[in-house]
Amino acid sequence: MWLYPSPLMAGNPAQLSRLRHAANPRAPIYEREALPLVCRRPAVRRRRTNAGCQQRTAALPLFKVTEERTLIGRLVVKLRMVFIARALALLWAVFWLFFFVVESLVWRTPALVMASWASVGLLFVILALLPWRKEGTGGLLLVVAGLLIGVAYVIWAPPGLPLASRVITTVVFSGPPVVAGILFLRHHRAVTAGV
Repeated sequence: MWLYPSPLMAGNPAQLSRLRHAANPRAPIYEREALPLVCRRPAVRRRRTNAGCQQRTAALPLFKVTEERTLIGRLVVKLRMVFIARALALLWAVFWLFFFVVESLVWRTPALVMASWASVGLLFVILALLPWRKEGTGGLLLVVAGLLIGVAYVIWAPPGLPLASRVITTVVFSGPPVVAGILFLRHHRAVTAGV
């Protein structure tokens, strides 16, 4: 097959070595590292064989190919994990800040009560932004805050709500910070372990 395994695999060897070093800081940086070449489509249409690929990669050990693919894949997964965690935490915090402010305006609540709800929304935003600087501490605080919010809402939910509404509101209220906090903690553990 004449497909590239990854767009990063077609890059120069020094760039791949730096990416591997970013994924694992203990890995040495090689400026001129022999990496397997990716087979390109021939200019003239020929019968499809892998003979050219086998000749070009025959001198290189097989474990380097899998090692480079897995390290680049791990780096992409780590970056994707952080992006999802940040987006989830920010969407959760901004949604509830917006909800608290708009609900207070619609119901024409007194300014002091509106300020208290807005401060809770700002606390959510601070909790969502804290893991951007300190992943371990911020992720742990998000998980604890999400669990406390869920327990507090179950205890002090309005008494007239049906059970389905309570469950949905509890999940929407406390689920995203718990999931985002777990993702932050997993990423922090993976980065500190050097995997």
